[in-house]
Amino acid sequence: MATSDKKLDAILNRLEAMDTKLDEYNSAVQRLTTTVNTIRSDVDDHTRDIAELREELNKYKTDNREVRGLKEQLNHREQQIRNSTIRIFNLRPLRGESIDNYKGLSARVYDKIIRPVLIAAKTAGDLGSVPQVQDAIDGCYRVFSPTEPDASRPPSPVVVKFFSHGLKAAFMKHRKNIPLPSEEERAAGSRRYVAVEDLTPAAHKLLKDMQQDSRVAKVWSVNGRIHYKLSGRDEVSRVKSVISTVAEILGPVQ
Repeated sequence: MATSDKKLDAILNRLEAMDTKLDEYNSAVQRLTTTVNTIRSDVDDHTRDIAELREELNKYKTDNREVRGLKEQLNHREQQIRNSTIRIFNLRPLRGESIDNYKGLSARVYDKIIRPVLIAAKTAGDLGSVPQVQDAIDGCYRVFSPTEPDASRPPSPVVVKFFSHGLKAAFMKHRKNIPLPSEEERAAGSRRYVAVEDLTPAAHKLLKDMQQDSRVAKVWSVNGRIHYKLSGRDEVSRVKSVISTVAEILGPVQ
């Protein structure tokens, strides 16, 4: 009988120990459940934060696209105003040249640069007749006030506005016929005259940036639109938007 009681006591003790362990397990499970609920709550909070950030990002992208679109419209309108205009480089000012003497500058530019090119355009059949200076040039001025001739620095460019886009187009097509400076002018430091389109600041910056990229073999503009050839390739590509960066057009440099 004593032996049976001892066995029963041992079983009861083991059951009590198991109850204690079970209580410990239940407590651990409760703590784990609490932790999981806390983590789940944190995850829900982070999920809401991420959703809000995505919403803000999408709004920013939308706003950025709208701003970019406005910049492109403004650039397009500004370029339209400049579409009959060119810039001539390396024409040195005459000693004592007055900033107010538009007619004198127009006549000099016409006789020295514009008229010879328009004659070449007429000879090629791209121009019916060569207009006189008053019918060819609508406006002419230097970008900055003229200074006394100085061979140590390049002269400021001259802006020339043609009376029509057709005249400007004919001139640009045959500008390779621009005469060289005279011997006297070369002795005074003049270099070959260069005529380019009058681009907007955005288009001009992109043109310069692409000229400096080693992947680009050649870049030029036609009516404010930027065209280019890549090194080792023959096809001509056109930039869709001058608001773009070189990296957006060509990709990052590898």
